[in-house]
Amino acid sequence: MELEFGFGLDLRGYMRLESIRESAIVCGGLSEYLDDFAGGVGIVNAAQFGEEIRDFMQLQFCEDRDLRYGRTLKAQVAEGWQAWQRFCGAARAALIVIDDVTNYQEQVAPYLPSLPKNSDDRCPFRFVLTARSQLRCNLELHEIKELTTDAAVQVLTKWAEPNQQTVNDHLELARSLCDRLGCLPLAITLVGSWLSETERTLPMLCVWCVCGVCMVCIVTGKQL
Repeated sequence: MELEFGFGLDLRGYMRLESIRESAIVCGGLSEYLDDFAGGVGIVNAAQFGEEIRDFMQLQFCEDRDLRYGRTLKAQVAEGWQAWQRFCGAARAALIVIDDVTNYQEQVAPYLPSLPKNSDDRCPFRFVLTARSQLRCNLELHEIKELTTDAAVQVLTKWAEPNQQTVNDHLELARSLCDRLGCLPLAITLVGSWLSETERTLPMLCVWCVCGVCMVCIVTGKQL
C-alpha cells in the first residue's frame, strides 16, 4: 500500500526487521520489482545518506560536474536530485532504499528531493526505508521476517539456473550452506549467481569454504 507523505514524495513506508539481517532481506525481496525502476536504483545507508546518495548521483548522472565543490551537503544533494529527475523524465521511475534508519528527521528528511515547482510535473522517486525499531514518523510499517532454510534453498535454486541441478543433487549441502549464510537473500543470490555457470558445483564451493577461502572472495572475485 502506497503512502503519500510529507511534501508529496512517494515514500512507500518503512520496514522493521527482526534482526541485523535487514538489508539483505530487503534487497532480496525487492529484486523481482527492479524492472519497474528504469530510472535507476540506489541502496544507501541512512547514517551517511547525504554523502552516499550524492556520490551515487555524481557517478551516475553528474559526470560533467563536481557536486562536492564548495557548497553545503544539502545543496550538493539537491543538485544531484535535479539531474536524476531530468534523466527520469516523464516515463521513468527510480527507487531509493535507505537502510538502517534510526532517526528519520536527522538522517533522511534534510536530503530528500523537493517537489517539482509545477504541480502537474511528477516526482519519479520512490523510497523504501528499513529500520530495526519503530521510527518516529508518519510512515506505513511492514514487518519483514527472516527466510526459513527451505525458502532459502528455493532462492538458491532459482538463482543457480540454468545450473540448478547442482543444488538439487546436493540438497543437504545446500541447506547447510544457506544456514551458514544466515539465510540472507542477498548472500544467497550472489552464491546462486556464481553457481549458474555450468562448470561450477555446490561441493566445489563448499570445499573451498571449508579450506578457509572466504565465500565473498570466491563469489565476487575480490580479496577482503
